[in-house]
Amino acid sequence: MKIGFIHPSFPGDEGTGATHTANQIVDGLANRDHEITVYCAERPQITNYQSNINTEFLLEERIPHTNIALNRAVRRRLEEFEQYDLVSSYLTSLIPAMETVSEQTSAATLVTLNAYAGICPKNDLQYMDKTTCDNNSLSRCIPCIVKTSGGSQKHGRAYRTASRLGNYGLIKSVEPTELTIDGFHALSEHVRQTYLEFNFPSERITTIPNPIDESFILPHESDFSEPYKLLYVGYLEEHKGVEMLPNMMARLDEADHEFRLTIAGDGGLRSKLEQSVVERDFEDIVDFRGHVPYEELPSVYANHDLFVYPGLWEEPFGRVFLEAMGANTPIVATNVGAADKIVGRAGKVVEPTVSALSEEIISIVGHENLSVLSTKAQQEIKRYKPNRVQQEFEELYHSLVA
Repeated sequence: MKIGFIHPSFPGDEGTGATHTANQIVDGLANRDHEITVYCAERPQITNYQSNINTEFLLEERIPHTNIALNRAVRRRLEEFEQYDLVSSYLTSLIPAMETVSEQTSAATLVTLNAYAGICPKNDLQYMDKTTCDNNSLSRCIPCIVKTSGGSQKHGRAYRTASRLGNYGLIKSVEPTELTIDGFHALSEHVRQTYLEFNFPSERITTIPNPIDESFILPHESDFSEPYKLLYVGYLEEHKGVEMLPNMMARLDEADHEFRLTIAGDGGLRSKLEQSVVERDFEDIVDFRGHVPYEELPSVYANHDLFVYPGLWEEPFGRVFLEAMGANTPIVATNVGAADKIVGRAGKVVEPTVSALSEEIISIVGHENLSVLSTKAQQEIKRYKPNRVQQEFEELYHSLVA
């Protein structure tokens, strides 16, 4: 097949989870002898950037408002896109432009639903940053945008508000029930069901999960003995539920077992969390690692007994679960988004409360289940091997072109 692939960043970038997955898809398609051209969201700020895969750049630089600019840039390529069997966008925010590609070229079209940008201007589906939203009407979205678009400076707030208002305009520029885009790819069944609730065509949404980065598949190194080493990896932001971690450790400190917690990541709540740890005199049992380089993360997972995820929002697909399972590290996570389906037998999911998290952790170590869960994690991760996921993508592409 001759494929045009719209990338959220550029091949080789070590950015977000979406970037990693896009890289794996692109590499897999190229290795399967498909002729692929990658359209990058912007030109990399790297001197003499080179790629083994043919690349084009939609924007020379990031300019406000980026999603609007990117949609315009895609529409400018319509004549070029005519040459492809299929044009695939890994940017959900490009649904309006991809609808134009579908209507005005002979290429088959596919859009990945890797977040909520197709239905929520904030991309998180959190109304007032508090509850899961089920309605993107003007009367709900505008007050939510205005109230939640805070920034550290006045300019930051104004720009963020304007960006989200622009996103709202893009979302409302298309009608889900009338879309002619040939197919949509959802990262999880949870994401698929969410888009169905916003009237996207059910028969055109295919669920294919993220693949694991195989550098995370390595032998487990901890011995599952006291003190039990707990791990959190991720941003230190409110929607990640990290404010529960100090209270969780307070509960665990009263248990019959010893626990230690490593927090790998950075974010706006770090100073608040550190202060909470100091106030509880937990400096000896809670270790703030800050940002850990990506290449060092696999061994961090492998050297801990249990990965803990206290998330609060409906995350589309938590790659951290795959990373933990790759190292055969058991998981305790809150039951939000797609967590239960991803974790499977590799751990337990609980209600998003301090008591539920701490009680499940105590229960697991008390029944000596960690080694059993570790073995199951090794089995579960097979579902996410790159070759398997890449084959599913190839089959989806073929079905759209046929």
